[in-house]
Amino acid sequence: MPERHEIVCYECGFAFVLQGRFEKTYCPKCRQCLTFETITIDGVSRRTVKTIGVVTVTPAGKIAGGRIVATDVILAGAINGGQVCVSRRLELREGATFKPDCVSMRDVRIHAGARIALDHDLVCRDLEVDGFLKARVHADGLIAVRRGGFLSGEIHGPRLAVQDGAGLSAVLDVGPGCAPAAPRKTSTAPAEKPTLSQPETRPEKKKRAPASRKGKPRKAAQNKST
Repeated sequence: MPERHEIVCYECGFAFVLQGRFEKTYCPKCRQCLTFETITIDGVSRRTVKTIGVVTVTPAGKIAGGRIVATDVILAGAINGGQVCVSRRLELREGATFKPDCVSMRDVRIHAGARIALDHDLVCRDLEVDGFLKARVHADGLIAVRRGGFLSGEIHGPRLAVQDGAGLSAVLDVGPGCAPAAPRKTSTAPAEKPTLSQPETRPEKKKRAPASRKGKPRKAAQNKST
């Protein structure tokens, strides 16, 4: 069966599904051409990248500027600048570090074997832990700790699932109504496009109808007979 791909247009944010292999496609909504590329960053990067594929930042890679938009990002290096918009999932591997103001994502996965300790809040929809994570987690979806994974810190969210063989040592705030402390950044929103300024239209002034002159009726001239 052909592989299914969840695509989010990096121009208008419209989500749709494709099957099979492809190098590019068109957004059904805005009709923009979308490029499918697999990109690896293994040095300092300040470039702009737009792809509906995967961007991998190696341990030697560092994003210091520019703008990257991708469906998935695999991070084993650092994100210290620029703007990284992940429409689906950010996968953290051993050695991954990032500034929260520089990254927006939907879901997060901690790769098996990775040991991640964050000194800032982790805000996402779904969180999947296959490795070790110490953080203050705020999720509005499912927090899942898989077999062999370990989650420590604070957990805030509506749902939590811990498999047999997983570890958990955290302050729990789990249940319906447990919303994230801060709103999750929308990762699929495209960059704002400049709009042409329209000339300001002012309402037309109503022309006043000419006032009718009301005078006394003229008397017909009378001929005086002598």
